[in-house]
Amino acid sequence: MNDRKKVSRLIIFIISAVLITGCVSSRAAIKTDYDFTKIKRVGVLRFANYSKNVSSGAAVADEFIRQLLIKNINVVERINLDRLIQEQDLNSSGYLNPETAKKAKELLGVDAIITGTVMEYSPRVRRQQSDITTAEVSISARMIDVETGSVVWANSYTYDAMDIQTAIEWTISDLLNSLKGVWPQLNKNK
Repeated sequence: MNDRKKVSRLIIFIISAVLITGCVSSRAAIKTDYDFTKIKRVGVLRFANYSKNVSSGAAVADEFIRQLLIKNINVVERINLDRLIQEQDLNSSGYLNPETAKKAKELLGVDAIITGTVMEYSPRVRRQQSDITTAEVSISARMIDVETGSVVWANSYTYDAMDIQTAIEWTISDLLNSLKGVWPQLNKNK
């Protein structure tokens, strides 16, 4: 094999290894008897923030909205949902309860709410073994049926990338991909 082919194969191997190892973990739990086809309109709440970056919860929620819109999912404006939660004092505990979810259905016409927690949001992490600087995002997300208040999907995922935006995009993409088998709407593109 000539040197050019060896170098090409080595580059492909390295890129593949980076893509595979960038995905640290994914753990989806899906309520198997739930009918996801009834979800036509979704609300996305700002994610709770356990990282040092105070804007990470909003950044994650905004990226969820962007990716849902790409899949042609009808999404309620996050600010309206946040305002409703505040005005009705529905989220004083920090967690959405069944009554809160039902109120959101009543007032905004949503079928489900996506929310969660940003557990790690590190725009720049220096790896000790090398001089490579990467970004890391770890998100735990869940979907709540607003009629019952039940959690119908939960997943968490961690991703390392060269920049924070890519890490967020890939993390949320993987989270949503875990729903493709049960939520047919996600398989549709505009």
